[in-house]
Amino acid sequence: MLSKFTKFLLLISALLSLCSCSITNTNVDTALAEKPSKVELRVHNDYQEILINNFDIKPVEESFEELNLWEHAIYHMNFTIPKHSKNKKYIKAITKNKKLLYRQLKAGHLFLFHIINELRARNMPLELAIIPIIESNFNPHATSPTGAKGLWQFTRGTGRYFKLYDNNNYALRKDTIASTNAALKYFDYLYNRFNDWSLAIAAYNVGEGTVDKAIRRNKARGLPTDLWHLRIPRVGIAYVDKLYAYMDILRNADEYNIKLPDMPYRPVFRRVKLKGRNLHELSRDIGVSTDRLKKLNPGFRNEQVRSNNIKYVNIPINDNDIISNYVIRHKQEQANNQLD
Repeated sequence: MLSKFTKFLLLISALLSLCSCSITNTNVDTALAEKPSKVELRVHNDYQEILINNFDIKPVEESFEELNLWEHAIYHMNFTIPKHSKNKKYIKAITKNKKLLYRQLKAGHLFLFHIINELRARNMPLELAIIPIIESNFNPHATSPTGAKGLWQFTRGTGRYFKLYDNNNYALRKDTIASTNAALKYFDYLYNRFNDWSLAIAAYNVGEGTVDKAIRRNKARGLPTDLWHLRIPRVGIAYVDKLYAYMDILRNADEYNIKLPDMPYRPVFRRVKLKGRNLHELSRDIGVSTDRLKKLNPGFRNEQVRSNNIKYVNIPINDNDIISNYVIRHKQEQANNQLD
């Protein structure tokens, strides 16, 4: 019997073969850099459907391609905000600067689709897709005063535990695929340890030892052990309250007069073998600028340097990495659908 993961790999392999067969007189890499034909668009949409179906992602409705990325996430958010939460305080602070909030939400356009699908594949709450906003404003190059790096802000020590090593050529903590995988593994571990998402999320911020010690102290004194009764650094509780605040704002965007960025629920990139090339050489081979490749592969420190440790890189699908094209094309397709 084949495992689900093996079946998934076979599906993707078959589909990639289909992509290459639909293109003549050129290689797959170059074709992906060109303006897609209707056949290629259909193939890539089939790829998306296979990916979604394999991960057992349930679309809200049949026309799920019209869904906004954040709308899809919101639909699957089901946390209940605890009565002790002081999220109202943070809701007021966040909604005070709606332009900043819009930029934060829009900044997720490169990697949010991947994060959502990873969460769905692991049967984890989609509320966790908000964490990169709180941690880094969805900036993979963000570095904290204490040296934490990347979308998920891994410290050097925690990064090493998850084998997110940095060297002169490549920073794995900035690698969005590797760091997302590590972050979700860590959240899954923390939830299994504390059996409470508020505690798990706080532990991600202040450390599991800190939360564990506070729980044991309260148990010894016969006190409640929910997050808001624990004596832990205030930043840990504020961290969770902020997540609940963003969650409430997204769920009730109309009520707060918040506009969600028009980012369709579609894949932005795909993984290909680097084959010993540096980013500059890959750029030359596929006709995609090094600037675009660096945005999709923020772990590279220098596009001229080869890194033998990195075997796969992200390359754009149908120019979806360029948000202006991404949004304009989506609006055109919506208009065409209405005419039909």
